[in-house]
Amino acid sequence: MPEADQFNPPLLKQHGKIACGWNHPQTTQLLCPMQMLDIFDNDPPSFMDKVKEGQINITAANFPLFLYDESMLDPTRKSQGCLWGYYLKHVFRHIFTGPSSAISANTHKGTKAPKGRINGMILPLPRAIAYAAVQAYFQLSSATQWRQQIENLDLVLFYDRVVNMLENNPNKQWVDETLNHWKLETPGLVQHGRSRAMTELYTFDSEDDMDGFFDSDERSPGSKEQNSQGTTESNDNAVNMHGI
Repeated sequence: MPEADQFNPPLLKQHGKIACGWNHPQTTQLLCPMQMLDIFDNDPPSFMDKVKEGQINITAANFPLFLYDESMLDPTRKSQGCLWGYYLKHVFRHIFTGPSSAISANTHKGTKAPKGRINGMILPLPRAIAYAAVQAYFQLSSATQWRQQIENLDLVLFYDRVVNMLENNPNKQWVDETLNHWKLETPGLVQHGRSRAMTELYTFDSEDDMDGFFDSDERSPGSKEQNSQGTTESNDNAVNMHGI
């Protein structure tokens, strides 16, 4: 994610959020589903126009690029680098370990206790990561007021899908490696107390970017080995579940 003064064209405070979302090439790139990144790269202005005109339909069934570590992208392996994204971790730390730690994980300044400390959070729990993902999507969008639905994407479904990636899948190695990575990325969490985060599990049945997500077997998120090329088709049949 570029710093504020690196956006081209610049995003200035007086522009407001209306200049973000599908109205700016760099916020569009971060919101762009990973599986559609080639389409965006081929013609960014055309992609932006098609999304705004409804010719490209983006829902909670699609995983936005900001969830990913871009250096690890592998279109044939949906789990590769997913939930390792810099911008996602930036937002998580801003919320739970304090604004000063957002860019530099080991930095904490200010007298106000961050939300992680207030809630006794000792680990970067799945539901806290999902909450940060929702906040990141809203921040990147052009929505000027909080709402559940942004264009065709339901933020409650989006939250539930991130939770299920971490709480309700068979690939425990991927989950363990991803959460261990998050522990290293969030040293500012206070190592005492008990988290208040809920622990209920939810399931869903859909044909979308979750399909084949864990087909990488026992390979770790950092592995560069590729499997055979596969294709998937997405729709928005995700079942609405309890929200944030």
